Amino acid sequence: MGKYIGLVVAVFAVLLVLIFALVNRTPDSYDLNMLIAGDAVLAILSIMAYVMVNNALKSPNPNAFIRAKMGGTMLRIFISIAGIVSYAYLKGKTPATKPTIFLLLGMYVIYTILEAAVLSKKGRTGA
Repeated sequence: MGKYIGLVVAVFAVLLVLIFALVNRTPDSYDLNMLIAGDAVLAILSIMAYVMVNNALKSPNPNAFIRAKMGGTMLRIFISIAGIVSYAYLKGKTPATKPTIFLLLGMYVIYTILEAAVLSKKGRTGA
């Protein structure tokens, strides 16, 4: 479990550095606070999904793994959609809204790929 949390923290840190570099390069094009919050929420949700799947692997029910994986995915997608829609509604049509939303969606894809790769391997090995 510690290796996965370390991996998520490393991805979080790399994305944070990229966010700061991008915002410093084009200062008025992105909403820095929303990008940092989105990165943190996605990292936390990724760790929560890992814990759910880890607990499901200990269950004697073979379907528990699939339910936990699907539950983690659904949790992340619904929270991401709610956050992006509420952000777009609150900010309106400011110049930074669209690029920020696209970066948030990109971070969502990165965390999804990371989680899918690690959890699929964990599901195959059962460890």
